[in-house]
Amino acid sequence: MTLENLESRFSVYRTDSDISRINAAAGEHPVPVAPETAQLLEKCAFYSRKSDGAFDATIGPALALWRESSRKGTMPSPGEIRAAAALVDYRLLAVEGNAAMLQKKGMSADLGGIAKGFAVDVCLNRLQESGARNVMVDLGGNMRCLGSPDGSRQWLIGVRHPFDRSRIIGRLSLASGAAVATSGNYERFVEIQGRKFGHILDPRSGLPADEMASVTVTARSACEADALSTAIFVLGMERGARLLQQFRECGAILVPNREPVEVWMTADLQGAFAPEKEYSSSVRLLDTRPGL
Repeated sequence: MTLENLESRFSVYRTDSDISRINAAAGEHPVPVAPETAQLLEKCAFYSRKSDGAFDATIGPALALWRESSRKGTMPSPGEIRAAAALVDYRLLAVEGNAAMLQKKGMSADLGGIAKGFAVDVCLNRLQESGARNVMVDLGGNMRCLGSPDGSRQWLIGVRHPFDRSRIIGRLSLASGAAVATSGNYERFVEIQGRKFGHILDPRSGLPADEMASVTVTARSACEADALSTAIFVLGMERGARLLQQFRECGAILVPNREPVEVWMTADLQGAFAPEKEYSSSVRLLDTRPGL
C-alpha cells in the first residue's frame, strides 16, 4: 500500500476514487470500495458518534458551498447555508462490508479531516514492518514517530503560533509510537468581500468554526489525533474538554481565538510541553476529569 494508492481511493479531486464514486451515486445505490476505504469510513462513523457530529465526513456540500462563494467573492446566503447543512448527516453514510452508500441525493463525503492521519499510520506500519526502528512520518503536520531521533532522546516538535506563522508557542516531546495533529485556521482560509473565514466548518450549522485558533492533539494513532483535533476545534473549549473525557490516553493543547494568547493543555502533557518563555505565564490546565 502506497500513498498514491490511498490518494486514488480517498481523494475528492480524482473522479475515479472510491469517495468520488460514492458521491456520484449518492441516493442511488451502494458502491464497492477497497477494504481500506471501508475501514476508514467506519472510523469516521465512530468519531462522528463520539463527537455528536462535530466531526462528520459528509461535510462535502457545505465545503463546496464555501469554496464556490470564495470563487465568486460573495457571501453564501442563510438559505444556501441551511440547504447545504441539511445534506450533512453522518448517520446517512452506510457501510456494509466493502460497500458504502450516501443515502440522500446531493450528499457528498470529504475525508480531509482524517485521511492524512490514516495515511500516516499506514506509512509508519509499513516502515516498521520493513525493519525501521527510528523514524517519524509527517504528512502536512500529521505526525507519528517510532523510536527516537538518536537512540536516546524523544522526538521534539514545535507547536506553531496560530497568530504568527513564523513563531512557535512551545515545543512538544513525543514518545515512541505517539502521534500528533494540529487543526488551525492559519493554514487555509477563504476570503470573501475582504473578510477571512476559516476552512474548518461546523458540520451541524454549515458555518465556519471560530471559537478556537488552534487545537493540537496527541494520541496513540495519527488517525485519532487528526479526527479529534478537527472535532475539538469545532466544539470549542468547554465541549472539547468533555469530548476528551472519552479519550483518556489523548492529550491536547488548545489556543482560543482571542488575544492575548492563552494556552490551555491537559495535565498529562505537563512534562511533555515546554512553552516559549514569553508564554509560560499564559499556560493553563484544561480540566478533563469525568463528571465535570
